[in-house]
Amino acid sequence: HHFDILKSAYLLAQDSEQNFPLGCVSINITRMVVEYLLEGRLSSLCNSGENGVLDTTCRVYAGGFYHFYSRWRSLKRTIRDTEVTFNEVRRLMEKSPKKLLDGLAKGIEEMKAKKDPGKFEFTDLDFTSRAPQAGAPKAAAPPGTATA
Repeated sequence: HHFDILKSAYLLAQDSEQNFPLGCVSINITRMVVEYLLEGRLSSLCNSGENGVLDTTCRVYAGGFYHFYSRWRSLKRTIRDTEVTFNEVRRLMEKSPKKLLDGLAKGIEEMKAKKDPGKFEFTDLDFTSRAPQAGAPKAAAPPGTATA
């Protein structure tokens, strides 16, 4: 569902300055979701909608992963900031998992807006006026260059 987010996170994880262990991050966020689900901290969220437990926990995971990625990118974090970023995700998942879902929805909208073709600007460039005419003499070569 969220290929663009994963792709962006993957590319950031490969960055020379902001790299992070993508697999380990994913596993840690999965562990958080499972722990909070088993502790009952996600029960009200799971019961509040018509999406069911599986869909809700998947969205909480995606929200946690997106939060990690967006904080990492926007605050220009490095590997030294891993624990701080995990703690931010953990705190939101524990206290307000709905905020993770809201942040994910906002992030999806922002990514869609960046790709919106309605926001592209086009101009009428006429390259034909600069094209050499058939049979017209060629422009002189710059001084100091060899000509064939």
